[in-house]
Amino acid sequence: MIGSKTILGIIGLGTVGGVGTTGVVYGPTAIEMIGIDDSELPEVEKGKSVTFKVSASGSSASLDCAGQAGSFVTLDIEKPKPDSQDYKEKLVCKRHNYERSPQKNEIKGSDGNSNFSCKRTFSKGIEQSFECSYPGKPLTISVKEESNDKFLAIQWS
Repeated sequence: MIGSKTILGIIGLGTVGGVGTTGVVYGPTAIEMIGIDDSELPEVEKGKSVTFKVSASGSSASLDCAGQAGSFVTLDIEKPKPDSQDYKEKLVCKRHNYERSPQKNEIKGSDGNSNFSCKRTFSKGIEQSFECSYPGKPLTISVKEESNDKFLAIQWS
């Protein structure tokens, strides 16, 4: 009787140990197989402020986006106003009430401008960096303000 309990105990421990080992050995591979990577995981808590550093063609600027309770802050693109002659793209702070941060790793140009894009190159939650490009065109970045809201203006010639 004691022998059978001992054997069952050893088998039980082996099974539990096997499950743990399986998770450690195959867990990272399983995560890669289903397509989750670090850049898709939430990087900043709701309500936290974020500083976005954007660079292009040797020019760079930072946009400080204030946090808001219950919202994620992301960098997004917005179509410039029709009377905006001094810039072609506008990067703005956006707030979202989702379960996880919806920050995209690549931001495409507004109004179907597929040649312009900004790719995230670094993320540390409250500090994120993007590199913008437009093939064959030198870009300049500047901080501007409309209606008390700051944004990054992107221009090329």
